[in-house]
Amino acid sequence: MKRTTALAIFLGTALLAAVASASPKPSEDIQAPRTSELQSPRQSNEDIQAPRG
Repeated sequence: MKRTTALAIFLGTALLAAVASASPKPSEDIQAPRTSELQSPRQSNEDIQAPRG
């Protein structure tokens, strides 16, 4: 029983270490959000509706 637990802990630790050391994707795959997806900041003079409910 102790060997099984020790083996499970060892394998779990090895798996987590392998995942943590995995190389991230190349930076060329990262894209900036499109301008249509961005929201402009609110102006102080805009009307803001109170939540209904």
